[in-house]
Amino acid sequence: MSTTPDFDHDPMTREAFLDFRAAPLPLAAHTADQARATVRRRRQMRAVVAGVAALLAVGVPVAANVLTGDRSNGPSPVGQSSEAPAPSATGSPNDAGSLSSDGSSTSASTQLSADLVVSPTMMLTKGSAGKVLAEVAVSVLNRGPATVDKVDLTFAPGSGIIPLGPLWGGCSRDDAHKTVTCSRTAPPVGASRQYVFQFGILAWDNVNKTVVTVRPHGASDPRKADNTAKVTTCTNGCGGQNNPTTDLSISVSKLLTNGSVGKVTGTAQVTLHNQGPAAPAVVALEFIFGNGIEPQGNGWNDCVRDDTAIRCVMRAPTVGGSRTYPVTFSVDLTGPSRDLTIYSSPMDRVVDPNSSNSSAKTEVCTNGG
Repeated sequence: MSTTPDFDHDPMTREAFLDFRAAPLPLAAHTADQARATVRRRRQMRAVVAGVAALLAVGVPVAANVLTGDRSNGPSPVGQSSEAPAPSATGSPNDAGSLSSDGSSTSASTQLSADLVVSPTMMLTKGSAGKVLAEVAVSVLNRGPATVDKVDLTFAPGSGIIPLGPLWGGCSRDDAHKTVTCSRTAPPVGASRQYVFQFGILAWDNVNKTVVTVRPHGASDPRKADNTAKVTTCTNGCGGQNNPTTDLSISVSKLLTNGSVGKVTGTAQVTLHNQGPAAPAVVALEFIFGNGIEPQGNGWNDCVRDDTAIRCVMRAPTVGGSRTYPVTFSVDLTGPSRDLTIYSSPMDRVVDPNSSNSSAKTEVCTNGG
């Protein structure tokens, strides 16, 4: 039995409910339409929001990459690869090295290449026998392509040939291989430069066996066949007719001794004046001494000596200038002859056409007398 009240059977309520059922329900109908419209609007809004979110997800990174100059993280344009480009074959200036044609790694310094050609002139000697001075002029041509700051000249002198004089300063000696290496300013590409070196000849057996080799400093040489040459010898001034000239005049003081009996020490001042026009870097001084006179002290290192003479390579005076060379000898006052004669001659491929003032003779003076 239903407990729900039956309003239709109740006389008091039946009429009221009949009026209520017959009345239109605009509020209910309006509410349903509004709900459906609200649902549609919400669905449309969600669709719009989803679309905007999708556009933002794509557009914001692209715009950010464009502003920062980075396109690596954005989508690749159509028809273009997103792979990283291959490295440049030439490399950057800061690369420590690169690959050579055979695939081996090479440093930047070894990429420099200079083709150097050495052509020494003959070794000119001041005399044809005994212990004499000599010099050789080495010409180096740089065929390029690289310009280098220095060239290394290595000499392997024959037995009995010794480097001599102040122009060897700064060179390195290798006693094990019996070589001497000097670094000198290199010629520019397409040009040559001449380098002059002095030697002392102590023995003539191997005088033509001196070898000189040139190498570019800090670079490689693609053609090593023309890096080495043998030096031949020419005696007594066969150096050609086009040598520069200068007029050297010499004077010498008395040979002053510190005693008057027996063996004493004597000193003299040799003065050389260069009247020009050429300015050789070095000169040769030859001391011819008689019986009872011997070179003494440590000032004879750049000299060669035989029984009656000592020959030295000395720095030359400048044009118009003079240079004085103090010399020390041991003098035996009991001997029959005490002559000392000095001869001067320019070196460095310079000749002196006036020999009348190129020699001087000194006297022995005892006790300042």
